[in-house]
Amino acid sequence: MESSARAQAPRGGLAAVLAGGLVTASLRDWVWLGAILLDLAAAVVSGHRNPARVHAGHFAERHGLIVIVALGESLIVAGRFAGGIAALAGTAAGRPGWRVG
Repeated sequence: MESSARAQAPRGGLAAVLAGGLVTASLRDWVWLGAILLDLAAAVVSGHRNPARVHAGHFAERHGLIVIVALGESLIVAGRFAGGIAALAGTAAGRPGWRVG
């Protein structure tokens, strides 16, 4: 039963965040504050019952994944920029509406 309660603890904060999106503006800040407190309490409770073991390899792997995502985002931006330049070149050449991609 204890492991089930530990698994359910983070969901209380999530439910409060969702509820905060549905309540009126005057209550929203209070509901979201409650969500933050629920999340912090869940982290403290689960941290005392199941201490995390952090390994350097985990951080290296996460950093590598973030770099991959950042490079992908950069390629998307560069591609959109290049497409915009090609569209401008087409308009300047008298072909409005011409686009790459």
